[in-house]
Amino acid sequence: MDGHVVDLGRIAEDARALVGGKAATLAVLSRTPGVRVPPGFCVTTRAWHDAVAGTPEMAGLARTLDRAEDDADVRDLSARVREAVTSAPVPEEVRAAVAAALSRHGAGGAWAVRSSATTEDGAGASAAGQHDSVLGVVGPDAVLVALRRCWASAWTERAVRYRRRRGDGAAFAMAVVVQRMAEPRASGVLFTADPVSGHRRTTRIEAVPGLGEDLVSGRAAPHELVVRDDRVVRATAPGAPVLSPAEARALAALGRRIEERLGAPQDVEWCLEDAGVAIVQSRPITTLFPIPGADGGRAEPGGAPRVLVSVGHGQMMTDPMRPLGLSLYRRTALPRMHEAAGRLFVDVAPRLRTRAGREALLTTFASSDPQTADAVRAAIASGAVPPPIDEPTTARPDAPAGPDPGAADPADVPDLVAETEASLGALRRDLADRTGADLVEAIAADVAELRRLLFDPRSSAIIAAGFAATARLNALVLGWLGEPGAVDAVVRSAPGNVTSEMGLALLDVADAVRPHPEVVRVLEGAGDDVLERLAGVEGGREAREAIVGWLARWGARCPGEIDVTRPRWRDRPAA
Repeated sequence: MDGHVVDLGRIAEDARALVGGKAATLAVLSRTPGVRVPPGFCVTTRAWHDAVAGTPEMAGLARTLDRAEDDADVRDLSARVREAVTSAPVPEEVRAAVAAALSRHGAGGAWAVRSSATTEDGAGASAAGQHDSVLGVVGPDAVLVALRRCWASAWTERAVRYRRRRGDGAAFAMAVVVQRMAEPRASGVLFTADPVSGHRRTTRIEAVPGLGEDLVSGRAAPHELVVRDDRVVRATAPGAPVLSPAEARALAALGRRIEERLGAPQDVEWCLEDAGVAIVQSRPITTLFPIPGADGGRAEPGGAPRVLVSVGHGQMMTDPMRPLGLSLYRRTALPRMHEAAGRLFVDVAPRLRTRAGREALLTTFASSDPQTADAVRAAIASGAVPPPIDEPTTARPDAPAGPDPGAADPADVPDLVAETEASLGALRRDLADRTGADLVEAIAADVAELRRLLFDPRSSAIIAAGFAATARLNALVLGWLGEPGAVDAVVRSAPGNVTSEMGLALLDVADAVRPHPEVVRVLEGAGDDVLERLAGVEGGREAREAIVGWLARWGARCPGEIDVTRPRWRDRPAA
């Protein structure tokens, strides 16, 4: 190895910047037991830099292209860069290194020459189809032509725009993989998780006879197979089947081995030869939502599936939370929280194990979050959740007791409010002169006090009594009058209810806005400068005063209220 070329089997685990995403993954798989990768080598990013990116002419053209904004300029400059790359001679040291590598691997026969950019085949984005591959290349001179074509594909118009959208320009470099050409009787792709449904135990396989280029290009309809739990559950073919069920199951098992080695669900390109299956590429499936939980969240002990419910959706907050908000909420919340993609989830599978727990959970969701109730019912109906068992007649001695609505005392309400206000006052005084790490430590220490206030048994009993009373009254009114949810409509204007008072106050804002059509139009096109834009329209001053007054009183209560680190409505009124 001279820095310009390295054999796949000698590529280090941390060499992505030198060999690009495709080659780095193939190198890992070539050392994975039970996985066969066609032999070959990689022409490194150092060779690309010496031949292309580092030359004055190319560097100048690339800088001009980076500054181009007009579509026509981007198109013209991209074509000029590609022409310069494909017509420029390959530096002698790179030619010699490639010739030596071909000789090492046996110069005869056909080769596959494929791009391996540093920004492709990663966890955040695959860059699939952005760069070129050249198959069936015979002879050293033809390999060099294909090498230049792969280099030049870094500047196709689509690749340039893709990098711009992602901001990948500074991290981009191009390596090229040269491998022995497979001679398959069948080839295709397999997904180790269903990219549509997200089901992690489903393998989806697409296969065509011979090479897979017709499949990738869309010219051939594939034989499609779905494998779940080592069983082909669906198969469709436009003609004669390409794979047998046994071959499909073997491919699915191989995909599981690759997924386990690479640590994430994979999109795998494979070829079925007489010698067995050869893997020519594997990249993460970037469209899947990550599974919550550090352990992958696949299943409970014993193999039962987990049922993870979004906390944010229950609070009407679908945006990701910030790390500080995640940390604080997980410290204060009672159930264990699992995090994924900046969102929090609770595993309700333990509640679904027993008949009583299942009924109670679905009843709670039906009244507080009907969409989640529907989703849980759908999971149950699909058979993914095992049937419940009857609870023992005697509860376990360590089982936590739920809040008792019968223990609620209305006289506790003012006492609880007073205690909370006193605790907040003491905290404000304690934090007033603290800064830096000292301030953070004091806030962290106060979490215990916050949990005490949030989960005071008196408060829990009062909340439970409110829910129980509402549910009972709704049931009675439904029986008497046939009117569903009547009590819910009444309590929307109940005095002392923060949410009700906020809604009623918002009606006053609407009264200030409604008479002024120009104000309404400004608000309908709201941005974060909406309050400033109101100043220039008739009635805008009165509407602005009403909105600012409402925000000053209620602005912290918003769809992101569970994340205290998010900007409040008064900071981002467009919310």
